[in-house]
Amino acid sequence: MKLYEEILERTPNYISAKLRWLLLSCTSENKVIKDEITELLERVDDDLDVRSFYGWYVKKFGKKHQISTDKSKDIESEHHRDTLNKHDSHDCYALVSLGNIYCSLAREIKDTTKKDQYYTRAAQLYQKTLTIDSHNAFAAQGVANIFADKKQSGLALEIYRKVRDAAHDVTTYLNLGHCLLEVKQFAKAIESYDIALNRFGNGSDSKFLNFLSRAWLLRGFSEKNLEYFKTSLDLIKKANDSNPIPTFKFNVAFVQFQIADFVRKLPPAKRTLEGLEKIVMDLEQAIKSLEELSENDRPPYPAGDLKLRVNAGHALTKQLEKIIQEQRDYEIEFQNKLKEAKKLKEEEEQKKLEAKLQEEEEKRLQEEKLAAQRRELEEKAKEWNQLRLEEEKDQRDQMDEDDVPKKKRGGGRKAGGGRRGRKKKEDFVVSGESSGESDSDLFGDEDDNDDSTNRRKRKKKQQETPKRRVLQKKSKLSKEVIDDSDEELSDDDDLFGDESEAEKSNNDNDDPMPDATADDEEPATAEPVHHNKKTAKIVDDEEDDE
Repeated sequence: MKLYEEILERTPNYISAKLRWLLLSCTSENKVIKDEITELLERVDDDLDVRSFYGWYVKKFGKKHQISTDKSKDIESEHHRDTLNKHDSHDCYALVSLGNIYCSLAREIKDTTKKDQYYTRAAQLYQKTLTIDSHNAFAAQGVANIFADKKQSGLALEIYRKVRDAAHDVTTYLNLGHCLLEVKQFAKAIESYDIALNRFGNGSDSKFLNFLSRAWLLRGFSEKNLEYFKTSLDLIKKANDSNPIPTFKFNVAFVQFQIADFVRKLPPAKRTLEGLEKIVMDLEQAIKSLEELSENDRPPYPAGDLKLRVNAGHALTKQLEKIIQEQRDYEIEFQNKLKEAKKLKEEEEQKKLEAKLQEEEEKRLQEEKLAAQRRELEEKAKEWNQLRLEEEKDQRDQMDEDDVPKKKRGGGRKAGGGRRGRKKKEDFVVSGESSGESDSDLFGDEDDNDDSTNRRKRKKKQQETPKRRVLQKKSKLSKEVIDDSDEELSDDDDLFGDESEAEKSNNDNDDPMPDATADDEEPATAEPVHHNKKTAKIVDDEEDDE
């Protein structure tokens, strides 16, 4: 403001600066600029910017600043007609403004013939504007307004959306919200109003809040949701607090009446005693507000209609008091049923818990029983293993005791001293290695060169029990004696000529160590007949062992 004032002091004929200063004065500082604008218009009557600003000022602040005392005279429309007729017939602002005036007259008049005439005249003015400026968004929006008033919402919405994308203007969002409400798209209408409120109204514009409250109220009626009614009431209260005018005060009372009537029709299960008591208090406040408005000099509606609403409010209050008592009884009964249900549920849960605990106890006892049986079986198994180990130990001890005398006898024979003891030791080793061959020569059971049979015998000998091994040792000792006896018999046969030379050569070849035996052995002292009997007996023992 100070900057523009300094500019105007230096250049008082700077029209654009003067218009900006007047705009800020009437909008920001709420000054009455009727005299300044009238003086400027008289000084530069042919300036279209000044004429356009004067038309806007008359529309916004004409009644507030009391520009004209003649109510029958429409200063705005006459001003725009003078602009078109006397100065410029192609002034777009004047054409659009005059078209808006015709639309407003068409909405207010009830005569359908005149209504259609006004809409037609407005459409002609908008069409002329679009002919001059095809991108004029305000003229296009005027055409959409006519379609919306004619209940052609589809065409109107199509134009509104195009204008919204082209022009960033608050009226576009407001008109789009109005049209969406007509087609019952409440959520989208609320979104459009909310954008207008936050972008252009700083979140506190009373006019936008009123539109938004209306949208929430209609949505509450449509979806029968009490929360939507409460949202509508909060918004209209906020609008009334920011701009306490009779219209907003009436709207607050109206929403309170609607909430009371809506709750009255709800079933007891969908309402609460506290909510009913608060609604009764709001209804009493609404009745008081209507009484005050009926006594006002300039009521928003006729005083008679307001008084009728007051009487209806008193009747509604009595109904709500009765409903409150019913709701109290219902909630008491409901609480009793709820307590009983909780008690039954707790008892049922207790029974389930006891059954579960009993089942767990039985399961635990069963597990303990099985564990005891397992421990008993394990102890028995340990006892059996211990007994088996003791028996095996006793058997080993017994076998060790049986082996001790034999070892002693064998040692005595070896200790005989001299060349004879060494000979027997060598014979014992030789006979152990060639026992298979000697048996084959005597009885013809196996082949001389059967290596696989010898391997099986050796493996079998390794797997035999200690008793078997003791018997084998005895067998080897017996074979030793047999070998000695055979040698003595062979000598006797040579003496008496019982064998041929071929047999002698075969016997010599069968002896594994002929030279050592011939050199070391001494002549046998036993009789041949006695040795033959002993040989037969030992062979029988070997067959039994095998």
